[in-house]
Amino acid sequence: MSEMLTDMDTTSTFIDFMIKFPFEFQSRVTSLIDWNEYPIESLLQLILDGSSLLKSTLAKKLFNIVEWDLDSIKLGLGSDIQHVSDEFELLLKVIEHIRSQTNMQSTYVIETLKLLSYTLDDDIRFKAMFDNTKYLEIVDFLVVASLISLNIDYLKKIRRCTISDPESTDLDELGLVLNQNIEFLEIRSIQYEEEDLILIENIFEKLKSFQLEQKNLKINLIVEGESIGTLDFDSLPSLRIPNLDITLIIKSTRHLKAGELERYIRESFDLKNISHLYIQFSSDTTTDEYLKDVSFIGHLNNLKVLKLAGDFRLELNSRSLVLNLDELYLANGYVNLSNIIAKKMTLKLCELPRNTISEGVEELIEESSLDWDQAKLPSTLTELEIDDSLDEISFDNNIDVFKNLTNLKKLTISDFIKSANLSFPPNLHYLEIGSYFGHPSDELEFDFPESLRTLVVHELAVDYVMNMEKFPTNLETLILYFDVVQNDIELMFPKSGVKILTLYRVDSGHNDDDDDSEMDDDNEILILKLSNIERLVEINVLGNLTRSVEVIVPDNEKKYLSNINIVCDEFEI
Repeated sequence: MSEMLTDMDTTSTFIDFMIKFPFEFQSRVTSLIDWNEYPIESLLQLILDGSSLLKSTLAKKLFNIVEWDLDSIKLGLGSDIQHVSDEFELLLKVIEHIRSQTNMQSTYVIETLKLLSYTLDDDIRFKAMFDNTKYLEIVDFLVVASLISLNIDYLKKIRRCTISDPESTDLDELGLVLNQNIEFLEIRSIQYEEEDLILIENIFEKLKSFQLEQKNLKINLIVEGESIGTLDFDSLPSLRIPNLDITLIIKSTRHLKAGELERYIRESFDLKNISHLYIQFSSDTTTDEYLKDVSFIGHLNNLKVLKLAGDFRLELNSRSLVLNLDELYLANGYVNLSNIIAKKMTLKLCELPRNTISEGVEELIEESSLDWDQAKLPSTLTELEIDDSLDEISFDNNIDVFKNLTNLKKLTISDFIKSANLSFPPNLHYLEIGSYFGHPSDELEFDFPESLRTLVVHELAVDYVMNMEKFPTNLETLILYFDVVQNDIELMFPKSGVKILTLYRVDSGHNDDDDDSEMDDDNEILILKLSNIERLVEINVLGNLTRSVEVIVPDNEKKYLSNINIVCDEFEI
């Protein structure tokens, strides 16, 4: 449908074409159109001259969220318009036209105007934009001064506001904003200098002068810095106000003494307000075991995201409440996962005394942390990615580790070796294998599950798949990585067929000799010998050198060749 639009000579041709059909047909057509391919001038003109359906459809797409920058604005669908341009004048005309339409549902044209620039010109044209905006979002608080100079009543439209420079924040202007209808305030502090925390404390004192408990105002505080080791721990500010949500990012624990990390978090913040915590532990703290200890995290009852990296020790008290997270990222530390649950969990190079992941985890990324001879996985897993950068993985002593994971749909294993009779999850849809080293005759020692829809195999395991006599019967997409010097591939699909075949040709460094050009010429043509292609609709060949693809099939299947779309090096052939 988008091709039909771009081929039309004029916008009016399309308008005339559409109005000849019933409303139901127009509605279906507009839902299929890729409006991103249509010039912004034409879209605006369609609002002026098109049917009521086109007006409302395009108004929602263009004016739901509009971004205002120093020299331009960005409408929905990613359309940029310069402030000084014919398109901007057309935009103002469209806004005036929409406001004059009695059948339009909203009083305002623009749902949300997002102000990215901190300077606003006193231009009557710009005021028309603000007058026709329902809500304002302030990305930099410095713009408030310009907004007041335009029209102080515009402050009533502010729903979201960000303070990114506490030092430059005018507290009186903040008071004016707080007196209006603001619903979300974000405060960012980038450095851990003592005066920076004092600046935040001053802002909090201003906030306390308002009855926050009675206001529909959510406050998000993001404190980020290199280290807190330079702070005076005897005079820490108390950053406590109602309706507060805290993201705390500590990029270094350098110069900290035992207990100061916990003290800083406990005394400066209300523990129940910390929702996101990120700590990078420095190497110079590792001589003291107390500096590694982060067991106090068990008291952060509303924590949703926890990310720890470095030499740390996370082991919650057995009597602690279960820490239930949305996301957990742990790298290079000692971790006891008892009493810790996260929907998404990442473990990289961690030491785990127990090789068990708790029930409740849905997504797991594991790198060199579990002992796969003993590992136990939760039945709640839906996605699992295994990568071992230190040792080769073998499931030979734990071949049933995946067997009962009935909810697991996606499994990625980067590299593994001899795992005869490995059992895969019964409902697996996606399997990706990086490399496999097993039987010397390049024969797989295990069967893929019949439930498999997508199989991805990289070059170090592709020979095993090429020698397979039986593919999963429900397989729809086969993605193979293979060496670029291999230009003759033979595959027998299952009788049920495969819909999409994608081949990545990988240059493994074979072309370093003087006969590069000759080898390149030899590899420009890729020959595919395929069978059971009745369902095959697409072949993608990606990577360097490939210029053409020749598909050879049995005589009785040649009638299906016309159904296959072949894409070579991202160009259709």
